[in-house]
Amino acid sequence: MKIYYVFQNQSKKQELNGKYLWSPQKKSTGKNDLGYINMSKVQKGDLIFHGANQETYAISIAQSDCYEAEQPEELKNLKSQQIWNNRGYMVDCDYNLLTPPLDMKKHRDWLKEHKLKGGPFNSKGEGNQRYLSQIDLEHAKYLLSKIRETQKFHKTKAFIHVLLTETIESDLDYDNEELNEINSSINDFENEKFFESKKPENIELTISNTTGIPRPKRNNNKAKNALKKANFKCENNVSHKLFLRKDGKYEYTEPHHLIPLSKYKDFKYSLDITANIISLCSHCHNLLHYGRLEDKMIILEKLYNERKDSLSKKGISISFEQLLNYYK
Repeated sequence: MKIYYVFQNQSKKQELNGKYLWSPQKKSTGKNDLGYINMSKVQKGDLIFHGANQETYAISIAQSDCYEAEQPEELKNLKSQQIWNNRGYMVDCDYNLLTPPLDMKKHRDWLKEHKLKGGPFNSKGEGNQRYLSQIDLEHAKYLLSKIRETQKFHKTKAFIHVLLTETIESDLDYDNEELNEINSSINDFENEKFFESKKPENIELTISNTTGIPRPKRNNNKAKNALKKANFKCENNVSHKLFLRKDGKYEYTEPHHLIPLSKYKDFKYSLDITANIISLCSHCHNLLHYGRLEDKMIILEKLYNERKDSLSKKGISISFEQLLNYYK
């Protein structure tokens, strides 16, 4: 999932009523424009913040990949028509209006201190003259947390909460419910026949009931298989002291996707494969989630070198630099 901020100062009413975003493909001069290039990259499930008149007034989830579309008739009557041409990009959106909108003037100091290269806000914390810009997780978390503080309606607050907890703050690793299922059925799995294709596997998606955001499916049997293949040891260091599971049969380790599932759009094939699932003790698992980058780096390099060949056989090619960037 990518995250964008769009400025609709002139086209807010038309685009809101039509439930879409639209931009030309080129400037009137025929030159490329970063905002329009960004439009061409939007995919279904991406998160979009909508801004107009120095306010963030809505949040939406892209309901389609970007597609080519002629300029809607209602936009041709706007004052800006002289800089637009009819060949354009369109994205379908489900606008969730904010009550009240977030007053961006009150957040200029933070935006100044956290200026993003190529982002929607300039060195003064004011909006750039660009239609659509990509923002990072830090900016998304900040905006969502500030929006949640001011919303009047419980439904909107709940939607923001889910975005923060399920999408922005999560790398889609196993939650407590899934870990409990894995732990409670690990003994039964020992006697089950488990087959995983040796070929690259297609990505399977499920849709969040609350946000409508696509998420990759996870097969808990693959997690169990990974733990079993590691002999229920910590793959960072097999000598790490472990405790026994409740049934007293196996030592306790936790499954962890080396390449986070949240990065599935960066790859052609599924990341939910045994080759990408690591058996870790609780300490090492938490360190990868919450520790310092310099401490993570040592573990990640070891695991990367051990798994890169088996990942490649499943169609997953990644450099260590790219993997490390996912953990920053």
